[in-house]
Amino acid sequence: NIERFRHYHIQPFHHRHFRRCHHRHCPDGLVGERGQIMNKSELKSRLRRVNALDYELQVVEMKIERLESILGAHGIRYVIDRVQTSPTDAVAEVMAKIEPLITERARLTVAITKAIADTSDIIDRLKDEKQRLVMHYRYTAGLSFEAIARRMSYSSQRIYQLHDDAIRWLVDNVNH
Repeated sequence: NIERFRHYHIQPFHHRHFRRCHHRHCPDGLVGERGQIMNKSELKSRLRRVNALDYELQVVEMKIERLESILGAHGIRYVIDRVQTSPTDAVAEVMAKIEPLITERARLTVAITKAIADTSDIIDRLKDEKQRLVMHYRYTAGLSFEAIARRMSYSSQRIYQLHDDAIRWLVDNVNH
């Protein structure tokens, strides 16, 4: 049982063979959507969640800006608490489209905050500082590998290597 606190423990299942424990009670285990231990592709998908949500948020914000520009052309300014309106149906229709987008923007902002916290929790388990930095730049800041290489003064190949090593370490050590 002492081994359990080192992220995994070994269980005998045959007199000379051992296997790593994949039970949920193991500390620091990463469990996938369906309750099983995550593999490499599931881990990468979970890490990419921040970027996917950020893209959705950008799309929603562009839609809001477009609709607000339509209102601006009619001399209408949309504010959540107050709305200056004119009697035209087109303005009411545009305002009716903005309200759910603002709600969606708020939902996405909360989801991004949670995804960043989840991603940071996973990345912060890495022992190597360079790997942690690469992973944070990639998955929480959304930088490309080339931008990370410039920022850290490494070659792109070295950044790919640090990233792959980090993913491999997380799958091998944190899952168990």
